[in-house]
Amino acid sequence: MPTLTSVETNFAASAHRTVTVEQVIASTPGPIWAALVDNPGWTTWYPGMKRCESTSDPAHGVGSTRTVEVGGLKAEETFVAWEPEKLWAFTITKTNLPMAKRFLEQVELIAGDGVTTARYTGAFEPMLITKPLAGLIERQIRTAWTNGLAGLAAHVTSTS
Repeated sequence: MPTLTSVETNFAASAHRTVTVEQVIASTPGPIWAALVDNPGWTTWYPGMKRCESTSDPAHGVGSTRTVEVGGLKAEETFVAWEPEKLWAFTITKTNLPMAKRFLEQVELIAGDGVTTARYTGAFEPMLITKPLAGLIERQIRTAWTNGLAGLAAHVTSTS
């Protein structure tokens, strides 16, 4: 699998392309956080997720790793931010689909009055060969995470 250059959360501010999706969830941050960090559980609420497993010990926290398979994408990820019930972010380090040189994904949980806003931000730098397709990649990411956060909301509200 092609290797990507690792990035930190500050990459989102300077990335060539960014995607932001928000979902208001009728829950406190705790149950949402629990679902986010339950890697095997992703297959129950994230559409198209075939596999999501920890590949490090410890399985959680900055520096931990996981492997995912969603649709036709297989990726290895390393966590770069881990603030319980607030911020969860990873950099993609390898993927079978050569689409980007650098890629960051993060979810912020913003507590409100009886609800929590889950804000996804995806930031990437397309490869030279995929620059003409960057808009398409962006739309695919937006659709995937719109559906993913809706699945997360349904999962959390049905199990709380």
